[in-house]
Amino acid sequence: MKPLLCLLLALACPAWAQTPNPDLAAVAATGEGYVAAFNKGDAKALAAFWTEDADYTDLDGQTHRGRAAISALFAAYFTANPGAKLAVDSASLRFLTPDTAIEDGASFVSGGRLPPSSALYTSTLVKKDGQWLLASVRERSATAADRSQELGPLAPLLGDWVATTKDGEVRVSLTPDDSGNFLVLRRTVLAQGVPAGAGLDWIAWDPSAKSIRSWSFQSDGSFGQGAWKQDGTSWTIESQHVLRDGTKLREIQSLAIGKDGKLRAQTLGLFADEKDLSPPEDLTFDRPKSQP
Repeated sequence: MKPLLCLLLALACPAWAQTPNPDLAAVAATGEGYVAAFNKGDAKALAAFWTEDADYTDLDGQTHRGRAAISALFAAYFTANPGAKLAVDSASLRFLTPDTAIEDGASFVSGGRLPPSSALYTSTLVKKDGQWLLASVRERSATAADRSQELGPLAPLLGDWVATTKDGEVRVSLTPDDSGNFLVLRRTVLAQGVPAGAGLDWIAWDPSAKSIRSWSFQSDGSFGQGAWKQDGTSWTIESQHVLRDGTKLREIQSLAIGKDGKLRAQTLGLFADEKDLSPPEDLTFDRPKSQP
């Protein structure tokens, strides 16, 4: 069970308090009372805000049924986490019938012995004997879903690669981060076996542009960002960089994996403060012999 046991009623909202609709004001008042009871660590008072046959599904997907079970859940939580505090941010409230309402929002718990946590919730409230009570609450993670699907087209590039240059080697490694929202590209340049430079790129899905974007940071202090476009099995990356001396560099690069399984990187254009430069040598990457 996650620390975010919570719940989630409508927190008092100034606009609601000013409305002539008495049910809106009543739901807001219930929410204020619920938060106050939680922040006092009073499980018995919290249980009174639930119907007798209420159900609560927590962040672990476990469902607790009945007021008694929910009361026991809170009692155990408050014993393990004295001083825990709850805040809720109600996003919407709509009445399905005069006696039934649905609320969506976010809840936040801090203090106690566990790290601060948050959740999104949907609660169903019913009016019984003039009082609005919780009949059902569903919590879900407030963390955005990962972007594995959008970044999936880059899957053939994952893993380790090495290219031989006239001066040494370039080694790169592309791996997903733990969240699934980024790919991390690490680059090391070797000259006669000695490290001569390194870089780190973060690659992510840009939902506003509906495309893949990258942010680049080099060991010499330069940095930049790039936009990726796919064409079949190849990628074109147009990037802008700021070099250590302030020069603005624009680069157009192509990446493609051939039928032989090798990755070819070619610079199609290179411009320093919009002056055309000679592009660097093309690179052909292969998998290290130790990698299957």
